Amino acid sequence: MLAGSSRLTLVRDAVEGLSRSLAAAGIAGVLVGVPAGLLARSIMKISAIAAGPAQSGVHTENGNVVGALTAEGTIAIVLFAGVGPTVGGALLYVAVRPWLLPLERWRGAALGGYLLAVGGLAGLDPFNFDFQRFGPAALNVAMFCALFLVVGIALAPVTDAVLARLARGPSGLLVVGFVFSVFGAVALVAVALGSLVSWLTTGYLPLGDVAPMLLAASVGIALAARFGGVSPVSYAAIGITLAVGIWLTGNAIVMLLR
Repeated sequence: MLAGSSRLTLVRDAVEGLSRSLAAAGIAGVLVGVPAGLLARSIMKISAIAAGPAQSGVHTENGNVVGALTAEGTIAIVLFAGVGPTVGGALLYVAVRPWLLPLERWRGAALGGYLLAVGGLAGLDPFNFDFQRFGPAALNVAMFCALFLVVGIALAPVTDAVLARLARGPSGLLVVGFVFSVFGAVALVAVALGSLVSWLTTGYLPLGDVAPMLLAASVGIALAARFGGVSPVSYAAIGITLAVGIWLTGNAIVMLLR
């Protein structure tokens, strides 16, 4: 009877801890994602200025007008280039948090480097000629790389602060954050699976589609290790995922700078 009660207590504590972690990821993802989206918008504006007046009014590969600042465009970038990816980054952080905590003040930078490695291809497409067309390619690459690092540096302390707040007792933030996090997790898994299925059926995989696959794999492997036990297999799996990301993102940066 006592053994059964202890197991129930352990399960309950694990569920509560997971719920708080997911809620913190959702809240932190929004808190950091909104300014990150605005920063991404600013980077695009800087690129337009660096490109010079001759490129004013020219359309990018995505169909956007260079230098144009519109409310609809800004909102779309904040949501899809800011909040969405940042919630995914926050999910990665809560998954790998136990391994990053020993790094103390450097854990945010480590997270930023991890996000750049596994998610960099989402923005650093080596076949996107806009990097060369609008402003110096080195400047554009440096700004986009810095964006990932800044997001990581901001996400770690913000997520930790939210976790500490949620640990003090029930809060309405728990439900709100949980909804954001679950929505972000479902979207991430859906995009990753969609990319995987498309690759298996067509044999074609755009490099940009690799990013959600690597991010989803990293979160899944880290969570499995935390709840199923850390093993050499889990370390090897996360190491391979990170190595693939570093290799592909590094090659993309080299190609963009040629």
